[in-house]
Amino acid sequence: MGAIDAEHGASEGTHPAGGEPGGPARTASPARPAAPAVPEWPAVPEWPAVPEWVAAVQARRPPDGRLLAAVVLTGLATVAAVQFFTPPPVHPGGYSLAAQALDTLFLGGLLAGAYGLVLRRNAAGFTGIAVAAAALLIAIVACPVSGHHTYGLWWGAQLALGASFVVSSTVAAAVSRRAPAPARSHG
Repeated sequence: MGAIDAEHGASEGTHPAGGEPGGPARTASPARPAAPAVPEWPAVPEWPAVPEWVAAVQARRPPDGRLLAAVVLTGLATVAAVQFFTPPPVHPGGYSLAAQALDTLFLGGLLAGAYGLVLRRNAAGFTGIAVAAAALLIAIVACPVSGHHTYGLWWGAQLALGASFVVSSTVAAAVSRRAPAPARSHG
């Protein structure tokens, strides 16, 4: 083998072009183009400071289960009474703009409260429920006052349940806002 390599001008055991002895000569691969430069990303702006009221809402403790149960039970009883015990209207006509606004306020408050209480586990959701309860109580009062329905025992029951819903949700919202008492040092 050494003779063959010597004939071709290579050292022992190698091919002149760097390949195996007796194999084809290798050619140099073409130079690769340089990779494009990665552009510089702009600096991320500073986040604005969190407003004080947002920090206060986020710092609140989770809802108390007893308050939540009271609000849910009075709310369900009130909504059930409104849905199932309301007689047919005296003047079945169009739906007034005020009634639509109260319904929207009720549903908006209910959804905001449910989001805060259930999904965020934040007692601030009681405030949304209190807004919904107030809208429902106003609708209960406005129904016979506007002449849409006649007065009756059903209205007194709805009024009592609506007032209990307002009281329970407002008390829950007020209690949940109260900050925990600072710890006393005994010295």
